[in-house]
Amino acid sequence: MAMQSLRKGASKGILKYILLGSLAFAAGGLVVMDVGGFFRGGISHSDIGRAGSEKFHISTFDRTIRRTLNRIGMQPEEAFKLGYVDELLNTEIRGALLSQAASKLGIHVSKDHIAKKISAMIEPMLEEGRTPQEVLDQVLLSQGMTEGEFVNSVSREMSNSLLSSSIISGGSAVSDFMAADIESFDKESRDIEVIFFDDSEIKDLKEPTGAELASLYDVMKENYASPETRTVTLITINDRNLKGTIDVSEDDLRAAYEENIAAYSTPEQRRVEQAILSSEEQAVAVSEALAPAGSLKEAVKKVTSAETAYLPAQDFQKDGLLPEISDKVFAAQKGDKIGPVKTALGWHVLVVNDFIAPSQKPFEEVRAKLEEEIKQVRLTEQLYAMANSFDDLMGGGATLEEAAKEVDIETKQLPAINNMGQDKDGKDVLKEQEDNRVLILQTAYEIAEGETSPVMETATGGFMAVQVNAIQPKTYKQLSEVEGELRKRWETDQRRVSNRMRVAAFLAEIETTEKTLKDFAAEKGKAAQSFNAIKRQDEPQKPFSPMAYNIIFGAPVKGSVIVDTSEGSAIVQVEKATLPAEKNEKDVAARKENLARSLQTETLMLYMHGKQKEYGVVVNRDLLAKLYGPSKESE
Repeated sequence: MAMQSLRKGASKGILKYILLGSLAFAAGGLVVMDVGGFFRGGISHSDIGRAGSEKFHISTFDRTIRRTLNRIGMQPEEAFKLGYVDELLNTEIRGALLSQAASKLGIHVSKDHIAKKISAMIEPMLEEGRTPQEVLDQVLLSQGMTEGEFVNSVSREMSNSLLSSSIISGGSAVSDFMAADIESFDKESRDIEVIFFDDSEIKDLKEPTGAELASLYDVMKENYASPETRTVTLITINDRNLKGTIDVSEDDLRAAYEENIAAYSTPEQRRVEQAILSSEEQAVAVSEALAPAGSLKEAVKKVTSAETAYLPAQDFQKDGLLPEISDKVFAAQKGDKIGPVKTALGWHVLVVNDFIAPSQKPFEEVRAKLEEEIKQVRLTEQLYAMANSFDDLMGGGATLEEAAKEVDIETKQLPAINNMGQDKDGKDVLKEQEDNRVLILQTAYEIAEGETSPVMETATGGFMAVQVNAIQPKTYKQLSEVEGELRKRWETDQRRVSNRMRVAAFLAEIETTEKTLKDFAAEKGKAAQSFNAIKRQDEPQKPFSPMAYNIIFGAPVKGSVIVDTSEGSAIVQVEKATLPAEKNEKDVAARKENLARSLQTETLMLYMHGKQKEYGVVVNRDLLAKLYGPSKESE
C-alpha cells in the first residue's frame, strides 16, 4: 500500500532527519511550490527541494535567506507572510535551472574573466588607504561567505548571465519607427458626434409565447441550477495519545549518535596566514623576502611598503579555501611556505602556522536534542502505522465506528457542501481547513457515496481521510418557478434587439443620403452630442465601454459606426483624428525600452518554463512553512 511504502521511506530517512540537530531546526522544516510532505519527488527531510539534479539543502538555503533578510532588516516570519521567502527560493530555482542548461551547452567562464568581474565589483568600494583584499574581506564578512563560495557564486552568475543574455537578445529588436508609431497610436485623440438611442424608447412589445419562454429557459437553465452537494465526514488520525508514550533508550540514543557522528564533528583545520598580491612579481618578491624578514607580515611590508595585502592567521577547513590553494595547504607541514599561487583573487603567498585537530560535540551536549528528534521520527512512523491500519480496516468492510475502536481518530461531519466548499447559504464551511481545502474537495468529489478515501498526508503534516455520506445531485428550478423573471429578461432582450435593428436602419439611411448627423438627429427629435479630444489610452467616458472605444478608434474619419452603451445603442461619427504634433523623444525612448523589456521577459519566461518541464522541479512547502511560517505563539 502507498502508506506502507511511505512509512518505510520515513524509517530509512531517520539519519537525514537526525542531522538537522546541528542546524537550529526551530519548528522543523523548509520550502515552496507544488509538493508537500515527506520523501516525495526525491527530496528528504533536510532538502528544501530540487531543480533538476541540484538539491537545495536546509542549511544552505537558510543561510541564503537569513543573509539576504539581514541586509534589509526583515525577520523570516514577516518575509514568509509577504511572499519574499517564496520569491527567494524561486530565484534559487531559476539559477539552478539556468546553470544546468549552461553546463549542458558547454558555457564556461575562464578564471581570468572571473577575476576581472570580481575586481570590477570591488572597485566602486575602494577608498584611499584600503586594498582590494580588505574590501573583499568586508564583502565576505557582510555576506557570510567564504572566498571559495564567493568565487563559485560569481562564476555561476556569469555563466547564467551569458546564457540568459543570449536567450533574450532576440527579444530586444524594437526599431525606433515601431516605438514611435506605437507611442503615437496610443496618444491619438478623436472628436466625435453622437446620437444616443435608449432601449427604453421601444414600446408595445408583444407578449412572449410559451414556446419562446421555454426556449429562453433552456438557454438560461444553468442560471437556475443548484449545484451538486456532498455531505462529508473528515477523519483525522489523532496523535494526542502517542506523544507521551514514546521512549528512547540510552542504547538507541548512543547508537544514533555514533551513526551520525559526522553531524556533530568538526574536521581538521589549518591555521594559515597569507598575503594576496596584485602581481606575480610582487608575490615572488614577498616569497623571497619571507625568510630574511622573519615573518610574512614583515615581508609584505618590505615589498609593498604597506601591510594592507597581509591577512592575519585564520583557521580554515579544507572546503573553506579556494580549490587552487586547499590541497597545497593541507599537504604542507607546520611552518611550510606555499606559493606564489594564482587564484581569481590574485597571487597568494601562504604560511601554515598550525594544525587544528578534528573535534566533535560530546554525547551529553547533544543528548536532549537528539532524543527530541528521534521521538519525532518514531511518532511519524507510528502515525504511518495507524494510517495503514485504518486503511486496512476500512478496506476490509469495517464501519467508521468499528475502525474508531481500533485506531485513535477524530471525526467531523460537515454540512452539505458544493465543489467550492460552500453550504446552501454560501457560507465557507472549509474556512478553518484552508491549507487542506483543495485536498478535501478534490477527494470528496472523486469518490462515490458511502466510500472512504485512503488516508492522505495533508499540507500541514497531518493524516486525514474523507468519507462521503450522501450526494445531492445537481437540480434545477422549474420553468414555472422562474417564469416572471424570464418574462422580464425576454422583454429586456427584445427591447435591445429591436433598438439595435432600428439604429442599424438609421445608420443605413444616413449613409445613403447627404444628411449630416446633426440634421438627421433633429429630424428624429434628437440632439447630436459632441465629445472632443477623447483619447485612446484614457478611461472611457460614460456611457461608453472599452469595447465602444475600440470600435470608435477603429473607424475612419468622417465614418459612422454603431456602438453599444450602458442604456442602449448609439451612432457615432468620427469628425477628427489627431496624432501628437511632435514626438517626445523621451517618451519614445521609454516606449522602446518597455517594449524590448516585455519581449525579453516573455522570451526568458518561455525558456524557463521549458527547462522546468525538462529537468523537473520539486519543492517541500510543508518544510518551508514549519521553519519560516508563523509560530504557535504568534498566531
